[in-house]
Parts: sequence; C-alpha cells; structure tokens
Amino acid sequence: MKIYQTLLLSLTCFCACKKNPGIPSNGYDPNNPSFKIGTTWVYHYTGYQPNGSISYEDDITFTIAKDTTINGAKYYVTSNNYYFGNKTSGYYEYDRNLLRENLFYKKPVTTGEMYQGDYLSIPPSTCLLKFNATVGNTDTTYTYSGKVYDKLIGYTLNNFSSNCQSLPTYSKEFYSTKMGLKIFSTFYSGSPSALSQKIELKTFTY
Repeated sequence: MKIYQTLLLSLTCFCACKKNPGIPSNGYDPNNPSFKIGTTWVYHYTGYQPNGSISYEDDITFTIAKDTTINGAKYYVTSNNYYFGNKTSGYYEYDRNLLRENLFYKKPVTTGEMYQGDYLSIPPSTCLLKFNATVGNTDTTYTYSGKVYDKLIGYTLNNFSSNCQSLPTYSKEFYSTKMGLKIFSTFYSGSPSALSQKIELKTFTY
C-alpha cells in the first residue's frame, strides 16, 4: 500500500508540473510584452471636426516582419518598417533617419513625473518634433471592443518643434506595460484646443 501511495503521489506531482498553468507553450505571456514574427495588431483611427462631428474612420494594421538588435537591445520591425522595442526603462522607437533610439513611454514612473522626448523624423521634412511628457495615472483601465485593458500608464504629451514654427498641440496616451503597446490615445489641436483624432487598439493576435 505504501508503494502504491508513493507512486500515486509522484504521478500527481508530475502531472501538476506538466500542466503548469503559467506561460502558454506558444510563448505568449499575458503579463509581459510578447511579440514574434507574424504578431498582428489593429488600431482603429477616428478623426473629428472642430465641432466634434466624425470626419473619418479607418483601421491600420501592424504586423511583425522581423526582429533585429540595435545597440545591444532587441527591436521589432513591422511590415511598414516601424522599429520599436520594450526595455526595462520603457518603450522605444528607433529613428532610422537620424540613427537614434527615442524613449517614448518611460517606465517605471510616478504620477506627476516629467521628461522630454522626440518623435520620429519624417523626411523630406527637416522639422524635428519633440514633446514634454507629464505622467498621469499609473494604474488605470480602458475598455474597447469588448476587451478590458488594465495596468495602463497615462501620459500627457505637449508637442513642439525644436527648429520650426508650429502650432501648439497635445495628446493623451495610455500605454500598457503588460502588452508593451499603446492602447488608447487622443490628439488635440487648434485654438481653442479640440479633439481631432482618437486611436484605439482594436485587436491583438500573437
């Protein structure tokens, strides 16, 4: 009987280890940024007139085509040549024209913290766009298309150009430290400022 009980206990432990409910075998981790070649996500864009009426709606798809290493860090490259990476210090974009890494969403952060960053350069324009970021709520949620996103960090980005004249604009951004992507943003322009564009993460397929 003792031998039988010992064997049964061993089998139970083996099965428990075998059925580890943690990270799925395909490599996706719901609590950490997970990407691979073929990972696809869709943002829904909505444009607004100054009076608040909708001027357009569109879906834009991003798909990971490959990954590469830049300055010792792993970057993912989408099919439209957008380079991004998630490091312990935050979400970065790589500017292929200026050959530099741009910290966009800084982490870890505290409410009220401020930092400055750069947007990607867009030739043939020579204007360099920058932003002053202020951190808002560091643990908020957002629901869209039946999906609830939690543990989001909110940022307000006040935009300006370092070498050109530009009208004041700002955006409110919500970044997921779990997914490693922007989940939701609103862009404001004009005088007085009015909502001109909204971007929402519609789907994500690992």
